[in-house]
Formats: sequence, C-alpha cells, structure tokens
Amino acid sequence: MAVIWNGHGGSPENDGERRVVEHLGDKLPDSFYIIPSIDMQRNDGKGSDEIDALIIAPYGLVVIEVKDYRRTVVFKEHEHLVGSEKRVNPIAINRGKSRRLAGRIRDFGNGLERVWVTDQVVLARKPENLHVDPLIRLRVVEFEKMVQRLSDPEVMLPEHVTYEPFDPELVLAAIGVYGNRRKPSRRYGNYRTKNLIEEEPSRRLYHAEHQVTRRMVALQVNLIDPYLSETEKERVRSKSIRSFK
Repeated sequence: MAVIWNGHGGSPENDGERRVVEHLGDKLPDSFYIIPSIDMQRNDGKGSDEIDALIIAPYGLVVIEVKDYRRTVVFKEHEHLVGSEKRVNPIAINRGKSRRLAGRIRDFGNGLERVWVTDQVVLARKPENLHVDPLIRLRVVEFEKMVQRLSDPEVMLPEHVTYEPFDPELVLAAIGVYGNRRKPSRRYGNYRTKNLIEEEPSRRLYHAEHQVTRRMVALQVNLIDPYLSETEKERVRSKSIRSFK
C-alpha cells in the first residue's frame, strides 16, 4: 500500500480524482508516495500549475492529470476530441507541468539533479470508445491498467535513463508543497475553473470547463474593487467588455 501524503492539506477535488488516488494508494507498493491536489507556483511568475496528483516513485516523479470522460475520446498528437468537440489537449498541458517541475527539481540540487520527471493522463473511468495514437500511447492510461504501468520503471523510463535512490522529503521541499494546497476551483456561470494560467491585480486567466458540454476554454475573470463607487464599477465593466470586441 502506497503512502498518501497530504501534509499540505490537499485532497482530491472530484469523484474522478478521488477514485484514482484511492485506488493507487491501495494498489501501488509501499515504496510509492502519492500527493493529491498541489498548487505549485511557476518560476516564471505566470500563475501556478495545479496538479491533480504527484507520484513519487523509486524511479522518479510522475505528474498525474485525471480525466473522467464518459463519451468517445480521441487522443492525437496535436488534437483532442471528446465526442465530436475539439478540446484543449490535456497531454500537452500536463507535459508542460512536468517539464516545469523537472526544472524546479534540477535547480534545487541536493542530489535531485538526475531524478526523472514524467507525466500521465489517467482516465478515471472507461469511456464509450477510446482511441490513442501510437506516438502518444504511453502518455494516456486507463484506470484498469494504471497500477501496472506506474509500477514498472521499464515502461515509465526511456531506455537511456537509469535511476538511483533519492529522498522523497527533498522532493517535497524542492516543490514547496508544505502549506501549498491547491486552490479550490471556482464557478462562473456554467464554467468551473480547472487551473490558474495568469494572475494580475485586475484579472485572472483560467483554464475552465463547461459543466454541461465538458468543453475546456480559456476564461478571463476581471476583478473589480468592491470599494469603488457604482459609477466607477460600471466604467470598469464597460472597459472590460470592450476589450473583447
């Protein structure tokens, strides 16, 4: 049984994430750590990376993105379809997170420079139909197969990579996870935020999901100072609306 570490107060945010984390906790070996729901600040100052779960395995780190699809799903190298709708490709997004995490780990040093960081999109349930292009087949894993894949370093690591023991506590320190619980999602109309892309004093830019169609979009939220007069608030609203026209 793996260790589910949530010293930062993180916990799965939905049923799909909960099923994945609990199953991995029950089935992975006790040498594995699972850290749910992380909000990791980006070194470039462009918001934060919200990670559904991070696995600290003996062979390295795995950034997990959980998707709870029901309909037909298609993963191609440069395209992602759910039903007949084009969606933001979670493989590319998750790959970016894992690369930024790898950079943070290397910069931290202390023997972590050679720790391998990779990523997986995990399907929390079996969709009606699933197609994954051969080039990216090792980036997506179904629920029933995730424990077997994540347990096998020969599958998770490129042939040229060898691994050495490292201290999981150093990884926690490197990513600043202590006290860094993922921010709760917010709902704006029919959209629920998934992760923060950029943040400025007057606006936030999110990846957000439509609660009916499950379509992913970039959602900008403009912030209005509550202490402004009603006239000033209306002026700010009008300016924000015009900026999209």
